[in-house]
Amino acid sequence: MRLKCVIRNLYRYVSVSAALAVLLLITVYNAKMTSYLVKWEVTYYVRDSIFINLLSVCFVVIFLQLFRCSKMYAALKDKIENDNYFSKIKIILLLIIFFLAAFWAISTQFIPGVDEGEIQQFVSDFMRKDYSMFAPGGYMCRSADNRGLFLFECFVSLIFGNKNYLVYELINSFAVSMIYKQFSEMLEGYGFHRIIQLSVILIGILFFPLTGYSIMVYGNLMGMALGITAIKYELLYFQKYRWRDACWSAFFITSAVLLKSNMLIYLIGISLYALLQLVLHKKRNILCFIVVLLLGYEMQTAIPTCIFEKITGYELNSPYSYWSFIAMGFQESDLAPGWWNEYIHTNYWDSDGDTQMQAKLAKESIRNSMNEFADDPSYAFSFFTKKIASMWANPTFQCFATVRKGSNIEVPIWVSALLSYPGQFIVVKFFNSLEFIILIGVIMELIIHCHENDYIDRLIFPIIVTGGVIFHIFWEAKARYALLYFVLLIPYAVMGYIDLLDKMRGLQAMSENTLMKTGCAFCIRRIYFMVLCGVLLSTYCYCYSDNRGGKILAENTEEYSVYLEEEVRHIIELK
Repeated sequence: MRLKCVIRNLYRYVSVSAALAVLLLITVYNAKMTSYLVKWEVTYYVRDSIFINLLSVCFVVIFLQLFRCSKMYAALKDKIENDNYFSKIKIILLLIIFFLAAFWAISTQFIPGVDEGEIQQFVSDFMRKDYSMFAPGGYMCRSADNRGLFLFECFVSLIFGNKNYLVYELINSFAVSMIYKQFSEMLEGYGFHRIIQLSVILIGILFFPLTGYSIMVYGNLMGMALGITAIKYELLYFQKYRWRDACWSAFFITSAVLLKSNMLIYLIGISLYALLQLVLHKKRNILCFIVVLLLGYEMQTAIPTCIFEKITGYELNSPYSYWSFIAMGFQESDLAPGWWNEYIHTNYWDSDGDTQMQAKLAKESIRNSMNEFADDPSYAFSFFTKKIASMWANPTFQCFATVRKGSNIEVPIWVSALLSYPGQFIVVKFFNSLEFIILIGVIMELIIHCHENDYIDRLIFPIIVTGGVIFHIFWEAKARYALLYFVLLIPYAVMGYIDLLDKMRGLQAMSENTLMKTGCAFCIRRIYFMVLCGVLLSTYCYCYSDNRGGKILAENTEEYSVYLEEEVRHIIELK
């Protein structure tokens, strides 16, 4: 029992400490600046108002406190105790999310471009028995990560025809609503009231960055929905130890990684939590669950490759080396540090498709980059500051950059206005505050419950987000990759604000002496994490003060202002 307690505490302390370190850094970035995308994917670092962001958090807390004390809250609380009424409200809210995503897809009808567009074209060629994309050097030979998505789109094409973009966009719309459904059910499993469960879905209606990705035919939303469903079934499994829940969890996470390779971070998070449970409980069926997870990962890699080798007759043994993505993640780009700069392509062709040679050249590039960082620490600080901020301080998560090769229709005026840079500027302001509110809620939740030993099952969300942040410090960066992980913070933030209100309500009912004793007890139990937060926040604020790293975070402020003025002038001239 003592050993179990030590392991549980170690897991909790490491997980919460790492999450606080990462989330506080992202919060400081979002408080001080915003990353805007111009000219498609070029990042501008623009100063933001810390005061307005903090004011938005205060407004949310006051609003929630007033609402909780209102008669409307009491009446709603009573009504949703009825199972039928609660189910109807929940279904209506989920349908609103689905129809918002579908409405966006139907109103825009943008034609997929770049990788997602190429895969659609290759599926069309494949169905006509043109297998050139699998020939040595062909796209599907090089891009092993997209073979699972390619296989899925082949099956969909058999039913709905080739290049039927709207079908995939409607599937994406369904995936968005399923994400919030799973969040709601997980909160129910944690014992939160039904109003809290509905609150997560309400935030889903407001959180357009996820809805906006309904038009991106690249496996992102489907992978997220499947990955979050896998987490739900894993948590169910460790509550009731039903083997069918373990099988569903393994199936959904395998499918998620099959569709989107970035979901490997979810798989690692699920596996780490299962490994912890194995150490604590030493049950054979938990070991079997971990084995099934590993087998699922191997199967999602091997089965598509095996199928396509049998059909096409080509050996698919010369994919991109993963080291190339890490090397590119340490290089400069015209878009932002660590973003796409075509190094993967040049490395591949310079190596004549030899994966081992690619890895050798990529490792040499990584060594050169690391030496450059070591020789010039200020450059390294600037590089990684910009790289992290370009991903995690972009409150729309690049959702407006999903516009590719035009549309099948003449888009409505409101769509054109929204997608214009002046229109995006207004929208980004709102979502910047929303992202900051979510981050503060997560930090509050971590601090309030960080001392509880039975809290470890909730830590899977911040663990996966922490893993995503650390992973993309090394890997290729894009703002849309951050959304795969950030969305997990939404239910966690809701829990944070509700727990804060509960604490405030409890304090209001206490006498002055009791209040002091309770406050002291609260601080003592969390003394390590409160000190850690103080040290981290002080360090970050010092590093990013206006006369130090703050200049980096705001270096494009004036340039972006001029750019916006030119865009507005251009729009007026067109009219």
